[in-house]
Parts: sequence; structure tokens; C-alpha cells
Amino acid sequence: MSEKSRIPNYRKHKQSGQAIVTLTDGMGGRKDVLLGKFGTSNSRLEYARVIAEWETAGCRLPPRCHKPADLTINELIAAYWQHAFTYYGFTGKGKPTGTESCLKSSLRVIKALYGHTIAKDFGPLSLKACRQKMLDLDWSRRFINAQVDRIRRMFKWAASEEMLAENVYHALATVEGCA
Repeated sequence: MSEKSRIPNYRKHKQSGQAIVTLTDGMGGRKDVLLGKFGTSNSRLEYARVIAEWETAGCRLPPRCHKPADLTINELIAAYWQHAFTYYGFTGKGKPTGTESCLKSSLRVIKALYGHTIAKDFGPLSLKACRQKMLDLDWSRRFINAQVDRIRRMFKWAASEEMLAENVYHALATVEGCA
């Protein structure tokens, strides 16, 4: 853990008398979380839970900066790209890896068709439209199936980060691949 990611203190919020913790992301972002009545075991348990989630997120604020109701596909793509850059180890040296190129091409299709769409409204028919666009681009069926899986994986990740309800991902999982 770096100097910037020290564990935030449990303290008393003077105005309300509740326990509070201020989470930071190391880049100027801050979020106050009220934990319940100061000094109680319940507020200490809530503090432990909040800190555990914060540490799990890499001592950063969770990526859900928007309510799931207003998250657009473009915002989801930006958040997922940031995650993928770290998770898949893209070089960032101007030479894209194979995974990076494939992910970029799948995200380019969904962004072109649905970028300004609210993410929770992206359903199986939308995914089939993306698949059809890939067919129109004359991509191989095997490559299209892999690209559709990459798009689904983005929605699965968003559900795991509580950016979207999991039913959005489950609905997309019903779409069959190209035969």
C-alpha cells in the first residue's frame, strides 16, 4: 500500500453525531461515507465493510460514479477500458497487444451503434444488432463470436462492480453465437 492509500480514519461527524470515513482515490477524488451512530459496534462493522470494499478496489473509489439508471454505453466503455488496461496488461508503449486490438474493435462497434444509449437499456436485440454489424464488416464467424463474448464480458464486469444490475448481463448471456 502506498503512502497515498493509507487506511482512512474512523471518526465522528460533528453535525450528525454519526461515524464517518472519508475515502480517497489518490488523485483528488473524495467520498464521505456515514456509518451509523458513532462508537457503536454496528458503525465499526460498517467501517470494516467499507474499508474492505475500498481496499478490494485497489484503495480507490469504486468506478460507479453514476447511478446505474444514467450510465451510458460510452461511460461504461471508458470505465471498462481503464479496467482492461490494467487487467490484461496492455503495453501502453504504442504497440497494441493482440487482446487490446480485439477489444478495441469490439468496443468500436458497440460505441458506434449504441454509445449514447443508457447501458441498462442495452439488451439481447442490441447485442444481435452489434453481431449483425460485425457480419456486415465481413468478419469471420469465429472472430464475431469472440467479439460478442468480449462485449458480454464488459457487462459482466459492470455487474460485478455494481455499475449495472446483473439482469442486464444475464439477458445478454441468452444470445447465441453465430453458427
